[in-house]
Amino acid sequence: MQGFWHKAQRFWNAAKDVLAVRTLLQWTGWWETVVGLASSIVAGGLLSFWKASWPIIVLVGLFAFGLSSVCWRIWRATTSVEAGARMPSDEPAGLQSLGWREGDPSDPRPEYRGWCHVVFMLAGNRKERVRVFIEVKRRSSTDRLNAVFGQGASYAHEDGQVRPGEQFPVPVFLKLRDPTTLWIDKCRAVPGDMGTFAPVAPGCYITDKAFLDGYHRSSQAPGTVRVRVIVSIGSVARRVENPTRWRRFEIAADGMQPMTPSGG
Repeated sequence: MQGFWHKAQRFWNAAKDVLAVRTLLQWTGWWETVVGLASSIVAGGLLSFWKASWPIIVLVGLFAFGLSSVCWRIWRATTSVEAGARMPSDEPAGLQSLGWREGDPSDPRPEYRGWCHVVFMLAGNRKERVRVFIEVKRRSSTDRLNAVFGQGASYAHEDGQVRPGEQFPVPVFLKLRDPTTLWIDKCRAVPGDMGTFAPVAPGCYITDKAFLDGYHRSSQAPGTVRVRVIVSIGSVARRVENPTRWRRFEIAADGMQPMTPSGG
């Protein structure tokens, strides 16, 4: 029994030495060449055993070396294709839906009755990083503002863990007929931590991040503005922007307006 374990230990030591040499050859890039040479030597040795002539031994050895190299290249190409098929794509997912939504007249929150949103839903089966923007086009300029999206009173301009299959509203355009304390202000965890939350005066407002944070709540001047929302998906290096159609808002002198769709 002791002799058996001694032989097994010697075999294991020899196997470790072979594996160490193989790892070294793979690291240096010589493993393929050594295998080809070993194939040539084995083929030549068999032919020598069968007493073949030297020219035949040389030709068969070269053929064995070339065949070994071809087999290596086919195997590497196959494993690379399989690995690429298993590797998840870095390209960001698209949108399952994206569109405008009017305010709900039956909503118990007064401001939501006149609040125009854009609602989007991610496609795919993995979480994505999402940023949202509002573009406002006037006669002589186009401004891009940071927008927010979310659910309930929880809103963010950017979120790296947005789930597919869930709808997220983006508040865009608000029309108020009376002074109103916004529902989102009432839901602040610490009132007064992000600006002043006094009632908002009647008028029309672009509800970007600055508006919802309470830092900038000036009503829009009378005239025509075109507005669209851009939903940006993915990291900075692989970002894909998904715009809505432009929508035209005619703001009257009294601050009230018909919300007129426009594709231009």
